[in-house]
Amino acid sequence: MFDDIFPDDLFDASSYEAESPIESKEFLPWHRPRKQLVRKQQWLEHINRLAKYCLNNGNQLKYLGLPGSDLLDIRYLHDNFCLENEISLSFLGFNNGAPRNAGKESNLNISLSEVRNLQYIDDSSIVLNDDIKNIARINSYAHQQAIKKGPFDVVNFDLCDSIAQEAPNNLGTSHYATINQILAIQAKATSPWLLLLTTRIGSTHVHDEVQQKLIQLFKDNFNNNEQFREKSSDYGNLNSESDIDMAEHNEQLYSNILAISICKWILTTVLDQPSQPKVELVNVMGYTVDQSAEHMDLISIAIKFTPSFAPQQDFLGLSSVSDCRLEEGEVASKFIKRVFQSRNCDEVLSEDSTLMQQMVDEMKLLLEKSRYDVTHYDSWAT
Repeated sequence: MFDDIFPDDLFDASSYEAESPIESKEFLPWHRPRKQLVRKQQWLEHINRLAKYCLNNGNQLKYLGLPGSDLLDIRYLHDNFCLENEISLSFLGFNNGAPRNAGKESNLNISLSEVRNLQYIDDSSIVLNDDIKNIARINSYAHQQAIKKGPFDVVNFDLCDSIAQEAPNNLGTSHYATINQILAIQAKATSPWLLLLTTRIGSTHVHDEVQQKLIQLFKDNFNNNEQFREKSSDYGNLNSESDIDMAEHNEQLYSNILAISICKWILTTVLDQPSQPKVELVNVMGYTVDQSAEHMDLISIAIKFTPSFAPQQDFLGLSSVSDCRLEEGEVASKFIKRVFQSRNCDEVLSEDSTLMQQMVDEMKLLLEKSRYDVTHYDSWAT
């Protein structure tokens, strides 16, 4: 099927060496200390918790994500998880379909060479010069690689934009179709795994028609599940459908409702899978990207899936197996507290100067390993 595809055009197949240990590269928004706080206190913390269980692939952590041309997340996981636990890391990365750029490609090739030389990086690890959304295209190379290397222990959908900005039912590739396909691949997982999702949130970052669908999803639980209704009242002061409709005028409240509903959409997608996974929203963090926004307009969520493989209900009644499927409203009601009590990284760091300096130092070390001149990083970061 792929005889006409040259692998070198899809991922690095050569070895490169940096001409200089330090390069003049600009610091980028995801180099800020608050991103390092998410990386440390959400991603690493919950991957460490995951390692307490049997990984899906033995003594190896399999990772799918968008690591960027510097591979910062991969470097951090290797040094702070793999070395600590003596676990190898096999990753499938995507360059997110960015336009081909000689400088960026050269940087990615150098980064790949550096990372592959690390002690616990599996030799089969690759980064495709492809859009991760092509995983949803059944005949694509991206799809075939995801099938071949999955299921994964960690799926890190780390977006700079919004997962919900596209129109629904798009005939082309979309974030919705990609998440759906990844969840199908992950249905084969036999051990707990993590979905890490970073997305812009709020009315301006969610397609109008998608907003309507998500809000209706929230209302359905509100009207049909007492526990969901009680939690909505306790944490959001939502006591009626009209309160939900009026939330559009309170951007923080509205963003929380949208965030809960996105998690609910993911939940409904996996409820009927053969593995019947237990779904837990284990952590939510966020910060403000648009400084004019009066609320956190980017959130990072961590969802843990624990396969149970409970037997399906015998509708003919020949066996004594009862319906073991989870009740969606009860599971979703637990999302509400997590979202409404999400941590604001900007506030956390502004109130703790010691933690702020720790994140600055950790981020600076990570950038230095990626050949950045970090001489002025402290002043830029603060």
